[in-house]
Amino acid sequence: MPQRSSIAIVVVALAAPALLLGLLFAVVLIDDSDSASAACLDDPVEVALPEDWPDDVAGFTGAQLVNAGHIITVAADRDLSTRAATIALMTAITESGLRNLANAGEFTPPPGSRWAQEWPSWRQVAMLSLDYPNDGVAPGDWDSIGLFQQRPSQGWGGDGTPEQQVQNLLNPEYAAAAFYDALLAVSGWEQLPLGAAAQAVQRSAFPDAYDDKVDDATALLDALSTAGLDDLPGTGTLGCGLATYDGTVSTDGWAQPVIGSTYTSAFGTIRAGYTHMGSDFAAPAGTPIFAAADGVVAHVSCSAWRGRSPCNILIDHGLNTDDQRVQTLYVHMYPNGVHVDVGDRVTAGDHIADVGSNGNSTGPHLHLEVWIGEQPIDAVPFLAGVGITM
Repeated sequence: MPQRSSIAIVVVALAAPALLLGLLFAVVLIDDSDSASAACLDDPVEVALPEDWPDDVAGFTGAQLVNAGHIITVAADRDLSTRAATIALMTAITESGLRNLANAGEFTPPPGSRWAQEWPSWRQVAMLSLDYPNDGVAPGDWDSIGLFQQRPSQGWGGDGTPEQQVQNLLNPEYAAAAFYDALLAVSGWEQLPLGAAAQAVQRSAFPDAYDDKVDDATALLDALSTAGLDDLPGTGTLGCGLATYDGTVSTDGWAQPVIGSTYTSAFGTIRAGYTHMGSDFAAPAGTPIFAAADGVVAHVSCSAWRGRSPCNILIDHGLNTDDQRVQTLYVHMYPNGVHVDVGDRVTAGDHIADVGSNGNSTGPHLHLEVWIGEQPIDAVPFLAGVGITM
């Protein structure tokens, strides 16, 4: 292995898949304050950090630090300078907050544009990211995915199947290598100011934003390079991480299934010829869904089931005083937003899933049903009767 004068660390060599540079176009910047559900992205994704690593660098923790480590490692493997690594870090901080973001497909393209015609198909590609490990779900800016918010429609994911392209973009090493390929293709990038070099790759609508992250990028590079980058753990296996319930558990043992939601659709309403058998509570994609009461997970499916959309979870809470079985059903999650399996025992307030907009849905929400004796009833008055107001 060649000596590295620019970043003095010993790492395991990583492959750097080639990028189709001829297909590069603009990658639109996300504003962190709006890009994803606060419930999902304001909480750090915890991972086991390498020994002797700091727990916090410039406010970054957990998976954010591991993602930064991968960016630095790829630069070292390619004998790139600390300047290149700094540019990559400040770009990923700006674009994703150093999180490996899935795309929920909620972008609205400009009316009448060519992109508006193409968006339905690219939206489906972007939403494939929900099926793979990630560090959180963003509503989606165009079809942007991953640490650098790279767009499969612009060739960033390579030339494989849509699934392979999306998996590439959710791979920190691939995403970093793709960024470096594009950076090295910029004529005279070494002489450009740091922010200008980042902008030459990303072509963001907010070109001045990168310069704000230079200090953070430098702090990460200094701290992680000296700590050592051998045997980095994988990232993205925890989705948004499991949340701690901070709502009320009633004296009857019931909890709020989703906190801070808006009641948007009632039980029993008629829609397109069918009766709505649940109650809908709108909340941002990724908002934690909590078990409404103690019980056992009786069913989990990410296919349509008994007329309900994917994904769906049924929890059996046992018999009531009338010897009727009480169950709750949770619907519309994405596959990576399901955190329980059949047979799991849960407690009121356990984080079982994340709000999604999967299946027959007009936006992110929890479709909640309460079954008594396997017959759906109105969940809102039932919950009020056991001490929970939604």
